[in-house]
Amino acid sequence: MTLCMSGTTEFFTMALFNESEALLGEMNFFTQRIQRIGLSSIELLLESQLIDVQKIKSVGIDTGPGAFTGLRIALAMAKTIAYSNDCPVFECSSLDLIRQNSANDNVIVAIDGKQKRVYTRIYENGKLSKIMDISPEHLKEITIKNRYENFEQLGTGFVNYVELRNRKFNEKSIFHYPFAKNMPLCFNGPYSFDEVSAKYYRKTQAEEKKDENSGN
Repeated sequence: MTLCMSGTTEFFTMALFNESEALLGEMNFFTQRIQRIGLSSIELLLESQLIDVQKIKSVGIDTGPGAFTGLRIALAMAKTIAYSNDCPVFECSSLDLIRQNSANDNVIVAIDGKQKRVYTRIYENGKLSKIMDISPEHLKEITIKNRYENFEQLGTGFVNYVELRNRKFNEKSIFHYPFAKNMPLCFNGPYSFDEVSAKYYRKTQAEEKKDENSGN
């Protein structure tokens, strides 16, 4: 059995798969209290399939970028299960996970990173850009310069920054959020529990201060 979860947005999502990666069950809901309901939600999902947590043979986790608190808590839960069950961990990017919501070849995924920044990755005809932590203005410049105006737009970056939207944008679509059921489509790994860490793609204030002092 494989248990997958993502807590990088306010949309907490979990999915349970059998050994053939067939979906057995999933739970998805909006919450700002993942630290309070995360473990109980895992227990509820497992109970719904009459499965004991000890039967989990691998864990999948969204390692970011995204909300710091949700990312850390979901990762801690995944690593705890992996450690307790002595099983491997698979990881994927939140942006790649959202990208799986679309069958289009050309997609831009942008997650609102707060502080007037968006975590962004561009998918163009099977190729993908590096993950960028940029301002909405910079993303708009990239879009215009590279003629990405007709690309499908997914993610809370487009939901919250109206100026970035194109004519095809659907504000009410649920596909602006990651779904754990898509995680096997973009797995990286396997890794041991201590090899997996959160990927924030943003410097801390201390790191930025150090760079300023060193002239970088």
